[in-house]
Amino acid sequence: MQDQLLRWRALWQPEMYHGWGRKHNYFEGWYFKLVDPSSRAVFAVIPGVSYAQNGQAHAFIQVLDGIQCKAYYHQFPIEAFQPSTDGFAVQLGNNFFLPKKSPSTCPN
Repeated sequence: MQDQLLRWRALWQPEMYHGWGRKHNYFEGWYFKLVDPSSRAVFAVIPGVSYAQNGQAHAFIQVLDGIQCKAYYHQFPIEAFQPSTDGFAVQLGNNFFLPKKSPSTCPN
């Protein structure tokens, strides 16, 4: 029941995690674009979670280097993925992704 309530809450907050209770055939990620003022460094950082159809799951942080045209994929155990129940905030191991306006929403 708790998962259903969290999914309902997420309907009204598009940035919030929507996969509560899902354990098969599910993917969700968030895209952050980072560009320095001189445009000499351009990165996309994508934290996310992936559940295969067979139930195998992992969390990840993908980093795309827009200047060097390289991609890096850092995989984490699914237990390292900790989404907030109050809005957008995601923890992956020691990595935190938060909205700039509300650092107090950090999970755990």
